[in-house]
Amino acid sequence: MTKLWDLIVKSAERGIKMQLDNGSMPAGHNGPYNDLETPVRNTAHWCVTFLKVFEWTGKRKFRESAEKAANYLVSKEARPMNATFWCRKNPKRDFSNGLIGQAWVMEALALASNKLNIPIYGAIAEEVFLLHPFDKKTGLWQGVNVDGSYLPLNVVFNQQLWFATSGFLLTKYAEVRDEVFYRVRRFFEQLEKNLDVHKNGLISHIIHKPFYSEDSIAKLVYYNIKKIRRRHSQSYKELEIGYHSFNLYALALLKKENGLINYSFWKSPKLRRALQYATTQKYRDQLVENKYAFSYNPVGFEISFALDAFSDLISNSNFTLLGCIQDQIEKHYSFKEGLMCKNTTDPNTLAARIYEATRLPNLEIDI
Repeated sequence: MTKLWDLIVKSAERGIKMQLDNGSMPAGHNGPYNDLETPVRNTAHWCVTFLKVFEWTGKRKFRESAEKAANYLVSKEARPMNATFWCRKNPKRDFSNGLIGQAWVMEALALASNKLNIPIYGAIAEEVFLLHPFDKKTGLWQGVNVDGSYLPLNVVFNQQLWFATSGFLLTKYAEVRDEVFYRVRRFFEQLEKNLDVHKNGLISHIIHKPFYSEDSIAKLVYYNIKKIRRRHSQSYKELEIGYHSFNLYALALLKKENGLINYSFWKSPKLRRALQYATTQKYRDQLVENKYAFSYNPVGFEISFALDAFSDLISNSNFTLLGCIQDQIEKHYSFKEGLMCKNTTDPNTLAARIYEATRLPNLEIDI
């Protein structure tokens, strides 16, 4: 028997040894996408873990590693052109990794700003957040490349949701302007429209509803995606299944942080269907061979966090909180390495994503 937090502390101990002098952590390749990444994404994840373990243990070495990680994230190397953070190196794709790459860094900097009492972290995260053009009508953001050039309206749901979630964390943990509050609230006002849920409750990867504007670029993106989706419908289904828990984790984080609790979305039938689908045996079976699931998105942690946050909306689950966590640990935690790095094509990224477990209760694991 072992406690979950003990495993996370052990990982943080190993993380300190892996951290370079400039504060960065080992880079991965974005899991199944095989996009070579800079250290930015994984350093952001490890920063959150170091912060939490410092909170649990009070050991200064974890605070120092968290600060070193945060300092790297706001350095010239991580943000070379004073625009967005440089997250990936694939010349065929944007270097910012859309909205999600930025969201992960803002998440870490918001928490570091508060926990370390260093306001500059929050100020830089706010600056990057506000760099992204915001469409008030749809409640959605465009991406911004590393050089500050604009990308089209982003139509990937999980990226929009996580960008908004990180924006909310900024409003809670850093001193920010009213415009940040406004954009996060506006996103949430439009969330039920933008969230597309299949009949079985599976969350759609693509946002289909914002294209009633006259934005020709947005329309072009939309129709191109529709063509791609028709051509690769099976792979899109795999993607949606693999990202379902990732979406629920973001929503659970908002709920746990008492984010925007007065909005009607929390009583939405779409949310109930999405949660209920996540408790079915069919969903559980579909995760087994899914390349976007346990070995990339740590579904075991994500589902358990959602089960805990939304226990009032869930009935008759084929999952248990402890069972989900144990599944993730059994499949992918290496007790020899002290890292969540086994049975994956991208051990550096999966090891960093243990940070998602830092928000879970300290359950005793029968392993």
